[in-house]
Order: sequence, then structure tokens, then C-alpha cells
Amino acid sequence: MKLSDKEVIVIDDDPSQLLLADKILSNIGVSVTTSSSIEDGIEKIQSIKPHLLLLDIEIGDRLSFEILDSELSNLRKSGTKILMFSAVKNKKIIAKALSYNIDDYIVKPYKSSTLIQKVKKSLLNVKGANSLFDINEIEIDVGITSDLVRFNEYEVVVSGPIKMDKNIPIKNFKSIFFEKVHSEVIRPRISGNSIYKSAGTFESLLTLTGVSDKFVSEVQKIKQARKK
Repeated sequence: MKLSDKEVIVIDDDPSQLLLADKILSNIGVSVTTSSSIEDGIEKIQSIKPHLLLLDIEIGDRLSFEILDSELSNLRKSGTKILMFSAVKNKKIIAKALSYNIDDYIVKPYKSSTLIQKVKKSLLNVKGANSLFDINEIEIDVGITSDLVRFNEYEVVVSGPIKMDKNIPIKNFKSIFFEKVHSEVIRPRISGNSIYKSAGTFESLLTLTGVSDKFVSEVQKIKQARKK
């Protein structure tokens, strides 16, 4: 099945975000339906039975978990992929999102290329070069979000808008992937100054400290599973 045969529903209360997602996804050929409320979103899910649901966590003063509580069973039965996105940085809310076993998570603001990669991966089962970690943005400091580019059990390469200095310690470090493999004690250390890659983008190598045998084992299991 081609992208042009795919139905996608985007639910977000921000009209500008709906317009952006609609434009990006329409350009790659998928059929896009948008909704700005929980009730309307549920109606459209039941009517269209989409191949992919893009769901913002915050819908007005409510959380879109209400939609998943109502429709998750039917979505799974119909094979619908679920991608959640949000600017929310509350760890408990993100953890709750992951507890629904969603297929992907993206942090706002996002690049159009990131959304396209994730959507293609979900709809066509395409594995990108960084498919093991493409759901896992890494928050170095408050308000600074970078992408995981490469990773092994002891090092991380991140790409983002900030040039890092090896002499300046990282104050805050969060990663959805690390949280999923229960690595709360891991701390990163900048191994060298950032390398300029393109306009507004730098790559930085971080060495991980506090790596446990359990963490190493979990990462290796994921790698092996992806090879199959």
C-alpha cells in the first residue's frame, strides 16, 4: 500500500499546528483529516478508522488521554498507529503517554523532516538510518532539544542548535529512551567541543556515566530485536 492510500487524523487544539501538520503530510501524499477537540476527534476516528493517529497531548485544558481511554482498543484492533506530540515537559505526563504503548513520540517544535520520517516509518514500516532512536529526542537543558544521532551502550551523539563546551557541565539531561530502559542514574559528560554540521546545527559526543549491566543488557536486546 502506498502513502496515497493512507488515512491520517491529526488532533490538536492549535490551528497553526493543524495547518502545519496538514501541509507537511499532504505534501507526501497521505490523506489528512484534522480535528481540534476531543469529542470531534473521537467521532472522526470512529468514522474514518485511520491508518495513523497524530495526537497532541494537551487539547485545550484537557488531556487527549481521554481519546485513548475511549478508543485505544478499537484503534489496536484496526491496526492504527499512534504518534503523540507535545511541548509538554512534565515527566509524569510523558510517562503516562508511553504507558499506552504508543508507536512514537515527538517533541514540539519539530522539524518537517522529523515528522515525515516518523510518519513514513509508521505507515510503511520504513527503518531510517537512526530508526532505533528516532522516537527519542534528548533534552540537554530546559528549552534545548536535540536529536539522538548515534548511540551505543556508553556514548551518545546528539544533534541540535547548541554548541557545547566540554568544560561546561550539563545541568539537566532527559531522554524518553533512557526512561524506558530504566536508566535514571545515567549522567552524560561532554567528551569534546561540538562539531559544526550545517546552518544552526552542531553534533556533540557525550560519554555516559553510571551505566549499569541492566542498561547494557536492555540496549543490546533492543538492537538484536531490530536486526530481526
